[in-house]
Amino acid sequence: MYELLRAIKDKYRIYLMTLVDQDNKEIGAYKKAREILQKLIDEGIIQEQRSMYCTTKTGQIAQIRQLGSELHIESDIEVIENLHQHLSKFHLIYPQKSQYDTGLLKKIEEFVRTSTKVMFFTDIKSYTERIKAALSK
Repeated sequence: MYELLRAIKDKYRIYLMTLVDQDNKEIGAYKKAREILQKLIDEGIIQEQRSMYCTTKTGQIAQIRQLGSELHIESDIEVIENLHQHLSKFHLIYPQKSQYDTGLLKKIEEFVRTSTKVMFFTDIKSYTERIKAALSK
């Protein structure tokens, strides 16, 4: 993910939305997310005011909608379904298809097939290479 963010940071304003489960008994989840975000801030990949936290998916969707981005990169099909009418372009990145149950995979493939706004990728590494190649043109 770092490589992808480095590749697009000069072309796009990057906002990172981190969903942290407030009911999670492991307090370390927030701390770990903060450490990762701080590394991105320290390296100049994102600006501190563009790193955000949310404790609910509803809050996450509302914040993303208000940002009104040109491109939204997401790994959760439910978020894209909720934002589909409000934003113009989505890249859905899910790792290896075999890791997901058949019902979810069919839902994703059907949604992507019927939408002109969503592109589906199964590998972050090849996605990053594709984005880097497109930006270098």
